[in-house]
Amino acid sequence: MNGWKMNKLDQEEKDIMPFWRSLILIVLVCLFLWGCGKKTDPLPADEVLPAPISDLSFILTDTGVELSWTTPRRTIRGARLPYRIAEFELFRAVMTEADYRAAKSPPFGPPLIVRNEVGPGDRVIFREILLHPGQRHIYRVRSRVGWLLTDALSNQISFTWRTPPPPSLLPPQEGRF
Repeated sequence: MNGWKMNKLDQEEKDIMPFWRSLILIVLVCLFLWGCGKKTDPLPADEVLPAPISDLSFILTDTGVELSWTTPRRTIRGARLPYRIAEFELFRAVMTEADYRAAKSPPFGPPLIVRNEVGPGDRVIFREILLHPGQRHIYRVRSRVGWLLTDALSNQISFTWRTPPPPSLLPPQEGRF
């Protein structure tokens, strides 16, 4: 008889345990969510958005192109940025000369993500070697601040890639390669 009472008490304790476990889990989740987020008022976008990049430039090399721009340090309003920009979106379009003259705006593809690895003079340098000969290449860049937060597009640069001529002063030589 004594064993029966113990089994009945054990069963009642087992029935109560899921309730307490659930209650403790709910309290912990609520405490976790209560502690998330910033405790300040949200800022307007123009107070945190970087100023658009205005000095996108390029240099043609023997093997491709070298794009460079200065990392923005100020907001749209001119105040100092409260953070460091981590990434940029680089937009690229490739088209023929005839299509370029006729197009109102180039058909940019999906952006390439360029990490902010600052070179000399706070400039970001991006090198591209996959260029199409005789085609017009158009580029624009913008800062990527957050998941859906980006600044305005930079100035647009464009050039036509001409294949470098073969060396003419080298005499042909016999031999193995």
